[in-house]
Formats: sequence, C-alpha cells, structure tokens
Amino acid sequence: MYVRSTGSTAFKSDAGWVTGKKTWVNNYYYVDRDIKQIKTLKVVSTYKDADLKTKVGTAKPGVYTVAKVVKRGNGYWSFKLKSGLYISIRKDLTKKLK
Repeated sequence: MYVRSTGSTAFKSDAGWVTGKKTWVNNYYYVDRDIKQIKTLKVVSTYKDADLKTKVGTAKPGVYTVAKVVKRGNGYWSFKLKSGLYISIRKDLTKKLK
C-alpha cells in the first residue's frame, strides 16, 4: 500500500495503481471479525504468513473452519484456517457461512 502526499492511499497491482479509498476497499473485504466458517468460491492460494507473502499451495473450493481473523501489516485482514495456513479475506474468493 502506498500513501500519497495528500494522505490518500493506493495499491500497486500488475495492471497499475488501484484506489485504496477505504469506503471502496472495505466493500471488497469482510469486516466481521467473528467469522468461524467460510466457503471458498474458487481455487485460492494458501500462505504460511498472515501478510500473504509466502505462498505454500492452494485450497480447492470447499468449506473451511476459520481459527481466527488476523490483522495484516498493511492494515487489512486474513483468515487463519484451522490447518494453520492463511488465505485472503476477499469477498470474491470466499463466502461467510458462520
């Protein structure tokens, strides 16, 4: 995440810069911290760290138990699964069940 001199934020992606305006970005992520079970909607990457930097594999679409919701270094959140692996909290990849 990049903080501009005006105080606004932006994210760098492979396609270029994307807004980091919290009112837009928060609709893209779950903000409920009491999520206990999720369903992955497609194959998602799994990571060994909460900041989602060290990819270790993938998780097939299915139901997973969430051990806890962990705050990342950039201020957003990740799911820590019961297996100890982390995945993104993005709504386009996961669906909250419980």
